[in-house]
Amino acid sequence: MEAIKNTDRIVLRRHEATIRAFSPFRFKDVLKGISGARWNRDARCWEWPFTGTVARELAERIGTFLDMKDLEMLIAHAKGLIAAEQVKRAADGDVPPVPSEKTRSWTHQARAYWFAHNLRAAMLSMDMGTGKSKVAVNVAVNGRCSTVLVICPLSVVDVWPSEFEKHAPAGYAAEVCALNDGRTVAEKAKMLYRALAVGKSRNRPVIVIVNYESAWRPPLGEAILANRWDLVILDESHRIKAPGGKASMYCARLGLKADRRLCLTGTPMPHSPLDIYGQYRFLDPGIFGTSFARFKARYAVFGGFHNKQVKGYQNQAEMNKRFYSIAFRVEKADVLDLPEFNHNVRYCELSAATWKVYAEMEHAFYTEVKDRQISASNALVKLLRLQQVTSGHIEEIPNLGFEKTRLLQDVLEDLPMEEPCVVFCRFDRDLDRVRDVAHGLGREYYELSGRARGLGAWQASKKGDVLGVQIRSGGVGVDLTRARYAIYYSLGFSLGDYEQSLARVHRPGQTRPVFYYHLVAKNTVDQKVYLALRERKDAVQAVLEGCGAALTFEAGDANNNNDPD
Repeated sequence: MEAIKNTDRIVLRRHEATIRAFSPFRFKDVLKGISGARWNRDARCWEWPFTGTVARELAERIGTFLDMKDLEMLIAHAKGLIAAEQVKRAADGDVPPVPSEKTRSWTHQARAYWFAHNLRAAMLSMDMGTGKSKVAVNVAVNGRCSTVLVICPLSVVDVWPSEFEKHAPAGYAAEVCALNDGRTVAEKAKMLYRALAVGKSRNRPVIVIVNYESAWRPPLGEAILANRWDLVILDESHRIKAPGGKASMYCARLGLKADRRLCLTGTPMPHSPLDIYGQYRFLDPGIFGTSFARFKARYAVFGGFHNKQVKGYQNQAEMNKRFYSIAFRVEKADVLDLPEFNHNVRYCELSAATWKVYAEMEHAFYTEVKDRQISASNALVKLLRLQQVTSGHIEEIPNLGFEKTRLLQDVLEDLPMEEPCVVFCRFDRDLDRVRDVAHGLGREYYELSGRARGLGAWQASKKGDVLGVQIRSGGVGVDLTRARYAIYYSLGFSLGDYEQSLARVHRPGQTRPVFYYHLVAKNTVDQKVYLALRERKDAVQAVLEGCGAALTFEAGDANNNNDPD
């Protein structure tokens, strides 16, 4: 333990990746209140991860009790934050171009680049279609990063190599290793080691791309942590919003192994303000600390059963200030002038036989909900079954009806044969029917789902092909601008998945007006879900309100429920 010579002074000492404060007892509450504080029993001092935000807060809170050299050290460490804030405030004409890139960035992309360039950790909270992938590529290239790790949803693993190819400047040669599906985790670990070895032997940057579900699993997880990364990018970073989830906890450890960290997402708080904790624990634990319990106590208001239910939020001004200290926000409506789009609803009526099954199932479901004889999770399963009936199939009767299938055929027949088309579906059996309709009309069929990866072939085609897309597979990081026509055969309950799927077609790269067609069975759950999503409401609660009752759902229940198919 270091002695404190002046009882009115606090002494700072750097220790590896942390900063330590040795102080008289009277400063205990002040130091403890600085985010990320941890009492080190062995060294008898307070300790924080030494990040720019911690340096700035220490300077602001205890600067008058520090020696000048310690204060200067903090100011120097926090200068990136000051520069990043200046970038935010700069006039458009004062934002310099990105030094090295293939195609010139839009002004908001250049501003985002310089913002992230000045920071060791940054949240790029940019709406879908605003080009955040290009910004991330620019950061990797111009930051001369030798080792880059991209963690993303599975459906986007094969997209990221093309993002580097599309945006990296001429002459940029990197060893790109996409750890895509179809391989065991052990095989992916071997591919990782091989890519790192090849990159080192050829003196090339190494870019490794892996999905969230694989990244933390041994032996791949250990292989990733065994290396020091110049840059780690979390694409669709809201995937680690659950602090106790394995992916989120793993990323917290991974953040300590990365010199620079980027989070990319258009929806950093998909369900509540508490969703940002896991993401910021990866980016900079000095902002919101390393205790989720303390974080909740600070920003949530509790009540209800045993006072454990979140009833509201508090200290939101403080949270926003901390959030935006390293966050750059871009909204699509503010920066883009995209072609017009319009929504069309096409209806069908269920046949008598199909309606009989649907009505009986719906009546039983609503009765159970009203009488509170059903749990929230079971309610979701039964809503899924109602959706399956409107699509014409249930497990017991695979070919229950073909009303919506015929409606799809009618819509496709009205579209020019040379025009490619995207059809979004929820269930595998829906995709089977889309395939059959496409083939029946003489169109080639490709699929992007949990069972097929036909996106590349569809994008390379020059014909009026149909791409069947499972809505959760085609929601993030997928470019579908080849098509101007998109059909929704069935919808999920997630507003986020729905809005992301819309933005896959109507985004930069789209040069023509976009037409969305929604296939809806009249007087069924289809209508309620569609209207709720179009009005940006919670689809499940909207359906339940229709029967005069409500159930309590945990955040994410509607998204995490496994489809019966």
